[in-house]
This record gives sequence, C-alpha cells and structure tokens, in this order.
Amino acid sequence: MLVALGACAPPAPGPPPVVANPPLRDRTPTTPTCPAAAPELPEDDASSEDRFSGLKIRRICLHGAGEETRGLAEKALEWKPGQPLSPEATRTSIERLQETRSFEDIRIGAEMEEGELVLHVALRERPRVEEIVVEPEGSRGLIEPLEPGRRADPYLLRGIAEREEEKLRQRGYGGAKVAMTLEPIRAGFARIHVKVEAGPTWTIARTLFPGASRARVAELEAASKLRAGDTWNAGAIRAVLLQLTAFYLDRGFVEARIQEPEQSVDGEGKVTLSWKIEEGAVFRLGKVSLRGPLVAGVERELRGQLRSRPGSTFQRSLIVEDVERIQKFYTSRGKKVEVRVSTELEKKVVQVEFEPFEVAREP
Repeated sequence: MLVALGACAPPAPGPPPVVANPPLRDRTPTTPTCPAAAPELPEDDASSEDRFSGLKIRRICLHGAGEETRGLAEKALEWKPGQPLSPEATRTSIERLQETRSFEDIRIGAEMEEGELVLHVALRERPRVEEIVVEPEGSRGLIEPLEPGRRADPYLLRGIAEREEEKLRQRGYGGAKVAMTLEPIRAGFARIHVKVEAGPTWTIARTLFPGASRARVAELEAASKLRAGDTWNAGAIRAVLLQLTAFYLDRGFVEARIQEPEQSVDGEGKVTLSWKIEEGAVFRLGKVSLRGPLVAGVERELRGQLRSRPGSTFQRSLIVEDVERIQKFYTSRGKKVEVRVSTELEKKVVQVEFEPFEVAREP
C-alpha cells in the first residue's frame, strides 16, 4: 500500500526563500531500479508520518526530475538509505526542494517492501520560458528585457513586475501597472505574457498644506522643493516629509506633525498633493550644557565655539553645526571625537546638552 508522507502543490505564497546552499550538501543516493513512471500518490495523510517513523529506509525513488534538476533534488533530500525515517527529515526535504524554485509540484509517499520503506519523491518541474509577449507592442521599450530560457517561477515574475512598475513610476508614470502571467505552450515550456499599462506621465499641478497657519505657503512650497509642472516622482514626494520637518524644526516647531500626503490625479495625469500639518507651539532654547571628562579645562574656550544661544528660537540646524564645531575644536588638538546630544522639553523650552567623547582614529 502506497501512503503519502507529504505534498506541496503549489509552494507557499510569498517571495522566494533564501536558498540553503544545496551545492555544499552531499547528494542523497536515489536508485535507478524504480518504476519508470511515478506512482499515483494519495492525498497527504498526516498520520502516516507517525506510522512509518523510525522504520529503515530501503531505497529512495526520484520521479520527474530531469538531467538538470536531478542533482538539485538529490542535494535537497535529507534522508539516506539505511537510516530510519523521521518526520523532521521529511519536512526539511520538502522545504529544501521548494527552495530550489525548480519544481511546481512536490509529492512524497512511502510503501513497505520486505519490512523496510521505499520512499517515492514525485516532482513536476517548472516549465521553461520559450517566448515573451509584451502588450501593447509599443511598451516593450518601457521595461527591461527578459531573457527566455529561465524556469518560469510565478513568484519571481511577480517580483520582476513590481520592480518594473517602480521603475516606470520613477520616470513619472505614477499610475503604471505591469502584469506578468504564464501561459503554457507545450509540455515543459511556457510564454510570459507581459501587459504594461503606463498611462499618462503625471505632473505636479498643486501642493497644499492644510493646517499651516504660522508658516507662509510660499515658504512651504520652497521647502518641499516641488514646483507646479514638475514630473511626478515617488522618491521626491517621499523626501518632502523630511524636508518639511526640517523646515519646522529650524523655526522652533519641535512638536510639528506632518502626515503622509493625500494625492488626487485627474484624467490627464495632473496631481494635487496635500500634506496635513499640525504645527504646535514654538519652542525656545533653554540651557546649553557641556559635560564629560574632555570638557574639563577647555569649557570656556569650547563654549565660545557654539552658536546656539539660550533664549533664542530653537533651530535644529544650529545644533548640527555646533556638533561639527566641537569636533573641529578637538581635531585641532589631535583628538577625534563624536558628540552625544541630549535634549529635554519643558514648557516650550528645549534644554540641550553636548557630551564629546574620544573615539579611535582609523588606521
């Protein structure tokens, strides 16, 4: 009686796992005295693992692997003839067969022969890509060329499609969609059907900043570095959050909150972007302290290097510049330092503390 030990058809969804370096593993010997055709394996039966666990493996029959993939499969198998069967080895073998990304169907079964086990591993190889069709034809130049001959892995194709979409968006096609599907041609071969919907090039029409009352719109537009008529670019738009945050931190708005932009696009690809802003209160700089053993004996001279002044509006860029001034101060004295900056907020006041500490110079 032939009993199933495990199956995987298709592999678990998601990106391809990291291959467990099968070339470093010894091959599991598989016998040539197996049936020419794979036996019909029944559905997976979880109880069969326990029933056969511990029985000696007489031989292992590998079905469905061609000349190229047989070696990969043998390196993936955890069992060895003469060893006892274990559920852990079965699960590991299935996982490693999946990691090869060469098989679209994996089934494992066992039968008794003279008191020992014969294991059957039935595989179905993924087809090879023989043809690539891009629709519409004029879109072929919009994406990177694909090479025929590779194994047709739908999860890898999904990742390629996502990368191609991102490339198109970086070129201003903000609504671009790329779909890649597999279509069988004949036994062992398939075509990739690529459908590209680039749509119109998106351009910036307007930038809005609802909630901003203490900063002028013209200042926010300049800080965003976006202009009406610019080509839409996902990377540039993501950078706006950092640029607006820096703008507010240099004007004392320590607690300003800026949300991800809302985006609307008309039929011609004209984009309106809206960043909702909560400005909060303006903070002033309180006490500016220096601490640490490196400060001893040079505090007065070091403090003269600082541009951050108590009572002034808090400016993050001045803090950054003061860190650089402290480093230069010690560099002129033959020391390489980093500076730890601590801040404390209290009643619209920011207390700042600089702590220089020495680090080893690079050889």
